[in-house]
Amino acid sequence: MLSRVASQGFFFVLEYLVKTGERPLMLLLRFLTWLSRWMVPLFMDRSRVERIADLSYGESREQRLDVIRPKNLGGKLPVVFLVHGGGFQYFSKGSHAVIAQRLALMGHVVFNIDYRLAPESPFPLAMNDVVRAYAWVLKNAESYGGDPSKIHWVGESAGSNLLAGLLLRVLKLDTSTVEGLDPLPSGFPPPAKAVLHCGFMQVSNPERWDTDSRASEVSRIRIRVIQRNYMGKFMDQKPSLSDPLLTFEKMNREEAAKLPPIFVPVGDLDWVYTDSKRLGDALERLGSKGSLFKSYPNQGHAFYFKWWGKEVPLIWKDIGDFLK
Repeated sequence: MLSRVASQGFFFVLEYLVKTGERPLMLLLRFLTWLSRWMVPLFMDRSRVERIADLSYGESREQRLDVIRPKNLGGKLPVVFLVHGGGFQYFSKGSHAVIAQRLALMGHVVFNIDYRLAPESPFPLAMNDVVRAYAWVLKNAESYGGDPSKIHWVGESAGSNLLAGLLLRVLKLDTSTVEGLDPLPSGFPPPAKAVLHCGFMQVSNPERWDTDSRASEVSRIRIRVIQRNYMGKFMDQKPSLSDPLLTFEKMNREEAAKLPPIFVPVGDLDWVYTDSKRLGDALERLGSKGSLFKSYPNQGHAFYFKWWGKEVPLIWKDIGDFLK
């Protein structure tokens, strides 16, 4: 009960700040990002998992990753490449430490990454960081007990967008380029499987939410702030890599045969539900082998973070079963 009251109180404050103006909202979210970076890892169960923190994959202080792996498991374990959400503007590998722990306790070595955030680092810099981090993981996974031949990708919200864009590039299903986008290293393997939870899969056209009953006034304002801060000078150009959903929807069956199995779980009250539903519909139309869309009743955005409600253990069981 206390956790639910705290959650409702947080969203009440969030709504007030959104209506007050963008700057107070960003200050709050940046403070929460900073706080969660240090506080959330304290709740990890160090008797069951090991955390190797702040390994560098680039020169920036934001280009860091953590390795979280289960204790007392021998041999090479499957790898999870985890990319956090947060509207491309906030949260961190620290805020997602408990998500990494859940995945590690399923028997994975998890590489939980930070990337540079907007508006200071707009598109395509986060995408460049995800590429650099993945290159680092491919090179170093085995040194940390991971099996580089079995790598899964897991993302949520903005992280799902970034991973979807990377997947399309790796499979050469999107060969577009924009100023500042780093070339993709040769020989990048796609994941064995991908989990794209509650993805914000199309940054352009925020007007589509104006008639969506799931998107509150606050959510509609946030979506426009995300678009402006993340896209920067590219906002009017609508580059395909920031809208991976549209590429999936234009794909044909021959192209889709290249895709790995993709799991698309989302709460049916999620304010970006329709992006996941459209992605699920596209994968079904394309006959994507092993792919699955699933909607969970009465759940909102990124609900796999919650520690109450019967749907939370269910989504984690579904993720675990999918990654087996």
